[in-house]
Amino acid sequence: DEVYGEEQGEQYYNERIVGNYEDRIGNSGKKELILTPTYMLEDWKEYTGLLHKGAMFLHEIEKDLGKDKFYEILNTYYERYKFSIATTKDFIDVCEEISGKDYGDYVNKWFFGN
Repeated sequence: DEVYGEEQGEQYYNERIVGNYEDRIGNSGKKELILTPTYMLEDWKEYTGLLHKGAMFLHEIEKDLGKDKFYEILNTYYERYKFSIATTKDFIDVCEEISGKDYGDYVNKWFFGN
């Protein structure tokens, strides 16, 4: 966004991230792919889909909270876990702590397709 502008950033996101996810995974019925360990993925399309779905999840949080709050979450998460093994739950906990929101619905939507 800082280099090319917000509109071009959103266009790139929609074409390259959302579009590629839909092409590779979106209609396959594998909506829970984000929880699959990488060694269990069947091919590179699933691996790429996993990365894109993660990016879509983060983008949704940024849209919901705004850039400043989102970067506060990322910085807090990094500082807290930088020399340790962090989990997805750790990230969600930081999101809830910083935002004051319950992220149960986000987790259900993005991780389980509910």
